[in-house]
This record gives sequence, C-alpha cells and structure tokens, in this order.
Amino acid sequence: MMTNFSIAMTPAARLVDMIPAVQHLPDWFPGTAYKEIARQWNKVNHDTVNVPYSFVKRQMANATHRPSFVSSLIERYSGKNGQLDSDNEEAIKWAAGIMYGGGADTTVSALSAFTLAIAIFPQVQEKAQEEIDKLIGTSPTRLPSLDDQEQLPYTSAIVKEALRWFPIVPIPTAHITDEDIIYDGYRIPKGAVLRPSVWWFLHDPQTYPDPFGFSPERFLEPRNEPDPSEAFGYGRRICPGRYIVDDSLFLTIARLLATFNISKAVDEQGMPVEPKVEYMPGLVSRPANFPFRITVRSEKHEELIKSIEVDHPWEKSDADLLEFGDDMMTCK
Repeated sequence: MMTNFSIAMTPAARLVDMIPAVQHLPDWFPGTAYKEIARQWNKVNHDTVNVPYSFVKRQMANATHRPSFVSSLIERYSGKNGQLDSDNEEAIKWAAGIMYGGGADTTVSALSAFTLAIAIFPQVQEKAQEEIDKLIGTSPTRLPSLDDQEQLPYTSAIVKEALRWFPIVPIPTAHITDEDIIYDGYRIPKGAVLRPSVWWFLHDPQTYPDPFGFSPERFLEPRNEPDPSEAFGYGRRICPGRYIVDDSLFLTIARLLATFNISKAVDEQGMPVEPKVEYMPGLVSRPANFPFRITVRSEKHEELIKSIEVDHPWEKSDADLLEFGDDMMTCK
C-alpha cells in the first residue's frame, strides 16, 4: 500500500495530473492506463483495512482476541446491541489501516538510517552505551524503558539526529497556499502548489552546522540547535503519528544500544568495509542496502536477551486464519 502511495505522490507522473480533462476519456484511449492501476490500488487499499478488521471482529466473536487498538475502539463505540454504526466502523478501519501503513515503512527507514549512522560514527555508540550503562549497569537485569527517557538525554538526542541526518520523507506531500504571500521579494499567489524540501531544511548549514556529520550533541546544552520537527511535516497535515514514532524509535534504539554493538562489516581480508550514504527514491526514502555487523555486547547481555525470550516467548502466528483468494482476502 505504501509503495503505491509513494508512486501516486510523484508529481506530474501521469498525464491526468497535468490535464485533468483526460479523466473523461474512455479506458481504451492512449494515456488512460492509470485507470486500471487506480482500480488495482483501490482494491489493495480496501483489503489492507478490511481484512485485518474482519480478523479482529472474528476473534472478538470467538472471545480469543487480544486487546488492541481496533478491539478497544469496537468495544467503546458499539451500541447496546453490540453493533457499530457505519460511520464509526469506517473510521476505526481506516484509522487502524493508516496507522499501520504510515508507521511500517517510516519506522523501518529511520532505524535503517540509525544503523548506518552508528556504523559510520562509532563514537556516538560508545557515548550512548556509557550513558545507558550508568543507568541500568554493565550487567543489566532489565532493558531501558520509556520511563528512562529523561535520564537518557544523549540517547534521546540520537533519535532526533537520526531523523535530521536522514529525513525519511525528504520531499513531503504538496501544500497549497490559502492566501497571497510575499517572501524575500517573491510573490507566491494564492492557490500555488508548494512541495517543500524537508531535506534542505534539516541540512541547512546556517541552522545545523556540519549537517552531514552525525552529532546528537547539537540538540543538547550548550548548542541547543532547533528540534528537527520538520521531519514530520508541518501545518494541518503534520504527521499525526509523530509521537508514536518518537517513542518507538527511542525504545528500539535504546534497547539496541544497551545490548548490541553495531560496527562496520569486514571483507575477506579482515578490512572494514566503509558503508556509503545512498538514498533510495520514493516518498518514503531509506538508505540503500549496506553491510554492517551486529554482535551481543557480552555474555551478561546475552543472558538478559534470552531471559526476555523466556518471559515473552514467540507466539503462534495467526496467519493461517487468513485466506488469500484471487479476488479478495478474507478471514476464516
């Protein structure tokens, strides 16, 4: 779904984007192939929200569900007869679908950028691990939690720097001016379509000195450079999931740094392989594949990881309850 969305947001990629009247041409006419693509993508979008939603409802009916975003909203908004009205049902479906679709690619991309940065700038990892070890010890009995954010300011700054250093949406969705604007001597008329370069906002050396370096210190005293909130867009359509992203990135990054060492890969001669900072195209960007190494920090850290697996064992997948037919994915 997000791949389709990324392609759809490419400006002027289709004739109909530049000449809206093309939408009235018959399907067989040259230049109207986008109509069939739109029908296919429409099905993907609806399957993405309907199949998981049907799965949760079936599990709830069988009293085998686990509490979730969808189940809690169904319980909250169901009437006395146990039924949802159509408006609430549509809102729950699409809110859940957008939350999943919008967070899946972006979070993975941000974590990939973090991993790349740590491989290139090992001193950042050393400083963060020193901070984490002071909090939970070098023979820890627990992992960092969200409650530790205030006590891990450097680790929190790593999250901000990862979003600034490699913005995952370098050119976000278009905005339209709702009034005439005069900026730096230029007139931007009402109704103009603007596509801001978030990448430049976050790499402007006037705002962020040494923008291509990875320096979490820039967000701490005494530097206090601006928070890279532009990574989430701005205005009325700023990313609504930004707080979830911040928390999930902090939790994942802090726990990775607490238990693992990330370093450059080595070649057959034992020499380190320098990873390259290369961008993959798309609305949601990510680093191109790069080699790296990840190892457990110590035997004590390995014991902690294994103990967590005992407390929270892998559970059986529910995938077999879903049917993927030719025409429609359904829930058994």
